[in-house]
Amino acid sequence: MILSMKKRCAWCKCWFKLRKYNSRFCNRKCFGNYFSQKPNNGAFKPGQPSWNKGKYVRHSPTTEFKNGNIPWHTKPVGSVFIDSRNRALVKIAHPNSWKLRSHLVWEKHYGLMPHGSIVHHEDRDTLNDSISNLKVVTRGIHLKIHREEFEQKRAKAACLARWGH
Repeated sequence: MILSMKKRCAWCKCWFKLRKYNSRFCNRKCFGNYFSQKPNNGAFKPGQPSWNKGKYVRHSPTTEFKNGNIPWHTKPVGSVFIDSRNRALVKIAHPNSWKLRSHLVWEKHYGLMPHGSIVHHEDRDTLNDSISNLKVVTRGIHLKIHREEFEQKRAKAACLARWGH
């Protein structure tokens, strides 16, 4: 026979039964109330100045960033980066101005793209940016082209969410 132990809540002082773990509170509300009312003794008091007021503190002057230094991970203009969606981006300006390589190829051959249009890859390979593979379409037409693929992805995600495999 398992005896259930009773304990007094530290906040509301009511008696409660201990369950699986040892607790000082009867529920989460009492737990939150107790710790929201408890003062933080390590905090600054109102009007108390901080320890470094008026001081210029440098913790590591030898490793600090200095004006004119370029970080080691800065990429030069013209470098290519493959993002998580498997698309190629080209750095076109500093500090962080990137553009899709397919857009650059299209604009080099045909000029600026019309507003609201996107580049479609005919062979579905987003890294194949040859001009013969690129086609500029509106978002609606692009959705019609890929609708079957989107439906398959959605059905697969729903199956994974429901069955877990």
